[in-house]
Amino acid sequence: MMRAALLAILCALLSGCWVAERSLFSTADFVQPDGLEGRFVSENAAGDEQGTVDLVRRADGLIDGTVTKKGETAPQTSPAGFVAIPGGSRDYLLMVQRSPEGKDGELYLIGRWRDDRLEAFWPQCAGTPDMAGMKRETAEPIPEPLCTFASKEAVLRAALAAERDLEAKHMFDPQIVGRLKRPEDAEPPAGN
Repeated sequence: MMRAALLAILCALLSGCWVAERSLFSTADFVQPDGLEGRFVSENAAGDEQGTVDLVRRADGLIDGTVTKKGETAPQTSPAGFVAIPGGSRDYLLMVQRSPEGKDGELYLIGRWRDDRLEAFWPQCAGTPDMAGMKRETAEPIPEPLCTFASKEAVLRAALAAERDLEAKHMFDPQIVGRLKRPEDAEPPAGN
């Protein structure tokens, strides 16, 4: 219940978001893009350094992200999966955020992996077209809608629409969560 309340507040602050009440994606759905491992510098949307993130591939298709915030010594690790968007450019991926505790439910972001950088965007529920397999909800006192998905097909259709919109830059102003980039003195990892 506490996780749902925190998620609702976070989504409200970020103009609504995409979620599922149960896990829709499995090991067979995840891809692990080449080079998406190792240490990265974390930046916020303004380009200010926030700390470091170590990405480590797991055998189950997920990638553990261990975040160490600038000025802190207690890192936090959480798993994420990356799903190719059918019909997309392959530069964009659906990012499936899972709770480290393994609870049901998923939070979705749109990621752009290009030029050794990962940018993460909050999809805006208000700009998401209505479709089968998705319901738009509002919860008091939060005025922003929340898109809740019942099928992975619906999430992937919405992700393709979001990718096309991000490239066209015309439907809504994308909200970048932040970006990861390689440290200036680091070499990218060798291929898998």
